[in-house]
Amino acid sequence: HYGLAHWDGKKWTPEVVIAKWSPDNDEIKRPVPISGIIYTTTGKLFAATGLVLLQRENGQWIQKAADTWDDKGFGKIWGTDEKNLYIYGVNGGLTHYDGTKLTDIPTNTNLDIMDMHGDVNPETGEYELLALASTNASPPNGIKVLKIKNNIVSELSVKGTSNYSKQNIWFYQGSNYWIVGDETYYKKTLSDTSWVVRKEFPASNWVSIDINGWSPNDLLLTLADGHLLHYNGSTWKDFKYDINIIGISLYKIIIKNDWILILGGEYNSHHPKGIIIRGKRII
Repeated sequence: HYGLAHWDGKKWTPEVVIAKWSPDNDEIKRPVPISGIIYTTTGKLFAATGLVLLQRENGQWIQKAADTWDDKGFGKIWGTDEKNLYIYGVNGGLTHYDGTKLTDIPTNTNLDIMDMHGDVNPETGEYELLALASTNASPPNGIKVLKIKNNIVSELSVKGTSNYSKQNIWFYQGSNYWIVGDETYYKKTLSDTSWVVRKEFPASNWVSIDINGWSPNDLLLTLADGHLLHYNGSTWKDFKYDINIIGISLYKIIIKNDWILILGGEYNSHHPKGIIIRGKRII
């Protein structure tokens, strides 16, 4: 019924998003779902609907670009500012928006682009951007780690990983690379021979869902069955029972400065609710 909801610090307000609905007719506009949203470092808010890219301007959603409506994905968004956005999704779909136009980027895979992450490598000065391609299909058919540079994609080694579903990728300034999914995989640097499985943390028998953090020695990891872990560089802490995360699946970790938002939802209720856990890092 609603494309999104806005939180003003006290209450949630659901909002209907009206946008282009038909790929063949620009005049037909209807309520649409939101598949991806991003708040850029320059203070701009963008959303993708699966067909169009929208920007929030003066309280209204304005169409900035429209997809070609092929079999590729036009869903989630990664980017830094309004002139550097990547929109990605199913069947290897990857598109770049430069503030004016869309450019399709061939990925040479039909695997779904599950996640993207970028950071500056201080040794090279390069902004390193990686994408994780996988699938939830059965039987499993592999994964790919893709490096994007100048809108050209190259494949990186996935030696040591399994063919099963992977969800997210995260790294910090050219080191400490993580992939989460059927298991939790790690590389110190991309030049390492193989990804290794990490199991030294609590509840490591569960599927890993998401990872995010401030540094390699200050990060968060979510696992199935409501396990929320923090790593301080030497030890792991599980907050599942401290904050009573029972009957809840945790899907996404969002970090802004010292604020933490964990998005999830109930899984054993007849009328499941969405859940947001909010926290703050105290140094």
